[in-house]
Amino acid sequence: MLGDNLTISIVIVNYFTTELIKQLLVPFVNDNNFQIIIVDNSGDYDELSQIKGNNITVIACKGNVGFGRGCNIGIKKVQGEFCLFLNPDTKITKNHVFKLKEFLSKQKKAIVSPALYISESIFASPLIHPSPFSEFLQIICLKFEFINKLFGKIYAKKIFARHFNDKKPFKVKTLSGGCFMVKNSVFRDKNDFFDKDYFMYFEDSHLFRSLRKKGYSFFILPETKVLHSSKIDKNKIKLMESSQQIYYKKNYTFFIFSLLRQLNKKLANIKKQIAFQKVRNMYLEDS
Repeated sequence: MLGDNLTISIVIVNYFTTELIKQLLVPFVNDNNFQIIIVDNSGDYDELSQIKGNNITVIACKGNVGFGRGCNIGIKKVQGEFCLFLNPDTKITKNHVFKLKEFLSKQKKAIVSPALYISESIFASPLIHPSPFSEFLQIICLKFEFINKLFGKIYAKKIFARHFNDKKPFKVKTLSGGCFMVKNSVFRDKNDFFDKDYFMYFEDSHLFRSLRKKGYSFFILPETKVLHSSKIDKNKIKLMESSQQIYYKKNYTFFIFSLLRQLNKKLANIKKQIAFQKVRNMYLEDS
């Protein structure tokens, strides 16, 4: 049963991550301020049903429909005034969730995220949309170590010194789909919140890009924090590359799309060269 105190709905898409979800939900289970919606892509419904709580709803999908489509299914059950999207491999405190809600309640058309970390000290929130410029910059940074270090120093000075020391919310051009909060009213602006053409990856970049065109602003609240312990394997990399092509095809002209495909090939070759060089150096050190 959901109580009259319900203000925040939490949407989580599961794909064989039951144990992680159990840990993630410890602060929120049986708290009637929260509605928990778990969309199951794994056919693991029996195991998920072991997560007990009077504020939990589990929706079983017919097969793996992907992240964005799974979220769209969960959205249909949202009852809270605010909705928090969470990846299963994240950790966030209840107090920080309430701070996100408090900030968002004072904004008209905004979406907010905590500062995202991939370890206790490594900040990883995206700040700009994937674009031809960001692709080119990544190639340059990988190719030339001194430029990579230079951008690292500039990044630390501009972002951390200016925003994180004073703990004030700051605007960015995009956010991570791993953890962000919206008002329920945003769902009325889109028939499908996430674009159905994406299976996994880049659906969040596409979403925030389209919402920005509708007048929404994006904020990071540095006094709040989420730890995202995502792991990348070969299958995920293939999915990422496939979704990246969809993203560029939908959001850029054919000329730019073709250029980006060449940049991506160049980037992949550089990464292979760097990996080969590391293995070669390890072999030379051992011999």
